[in-house]
Amino acid sequence: MKRYIFSFVLVFSGVAFSQSVTLVGQITPPHGTTGGVSYAGCLGYTAPDGREYAILGTATGCSIIDITNAASPVEIGHIPGATSLWKEVKSYDRYAYVVSDVNGSQGLQIINLANLPTSVSLDTTIMSLGGFSIAQSHTISIHDGYLYLNGTGSGMIIASLANPRRPQYLG
Repeated sequence: MKRYIFSFVLVFSGVAFSQSVTLVGQITPPHGTTGGVSYAGCLGYTAPDGREYAILGTATGCSIIDITNAASPVEIGHIPGATSLWKEVKSYDRYAYVVSDVNGSQGLQIINLANLPTSVSLDTTIMSLGGFSIAQSHTISIHDGYLYLNGTGSGMIIASLANPRRPQYLG
């Protein structure tokens, strides 16, 4: 991914300090706030065609933003989700995986990125794997084709992504 610093206008205090950082572009998608916070969790994604995207957890879901031209970012789509201060986002193949630690209302959202740069769509929301609830997850990791969900209320859940649209419970 290009070495751009991209601001999503995160405001935590009245004064922000930066050293050797240049604002290239910004966007403020209108997707609400929770407790005064609008965004949580961000992932860089490069599509097979070389275009670059920011996949950004928002207070009310997940936003996919084309940052190929960092000076003029464009929101491609917003997938509604649980209203929460906490979102985690990872990608595998042509899918984004989104979780939140909101008790019982988010699940594992699988977002189809295959139609970028035109559109994105929610492929499915999974609320349980192997009979265990994943309605809430604090963190998500993906490594070598395996999905790891932590803080589910059912402990750690591991799933295979051999079929990225339908994770298979392993333990």
